[in-house]
Amino acid sequence: MSNLSCHETKRKVYEYLGDELDAKVKQEVDGHLASCQLCKAEYDLERTISNLVINSSSGSDRNSDFFNKISSSLRSELD
Repeated sequence: MSNLSCHETKRKVYEYLGDELDAKVKQEVDGHLASCQLCKAEYDLERTISNLVINSSSGSDRNSDFFNKISSSLRSELD
């Protein structure tokens, strides 16, 4: 079980998708996603969108900078 709220979990989803979280926070997000179907559904949607964007980009754009730019942009939208 996680101590993270839905709001906190949603704010960490992009870092989670980019594998940018430390092990402790990743475990907390995992716990929340395992126990909250609403957040899990939203996470699944974000993961699908992220994968579609990455897979549709040209080969030269497929690098960590590309994903990080998208991740940063999406995180700033949450603030």
